[in-house]
Amino acid sequence: MESSYIALIVTLVIWLGLFLYLLRLDGRIKKLEQRSR
Repeated sequence: MESSYIALIVTLVIWLGLFLYLLRLDGRIKKLEQRSR
């Protein structure tokens, strides 16, 4: 049971990291678009 619990935590951490990375990337793209205009 513990091994599956650890796997769940790892999966959640990975998804959270990906989500934050995409949010940060989206913010950079919006800033670049404002500069180009």
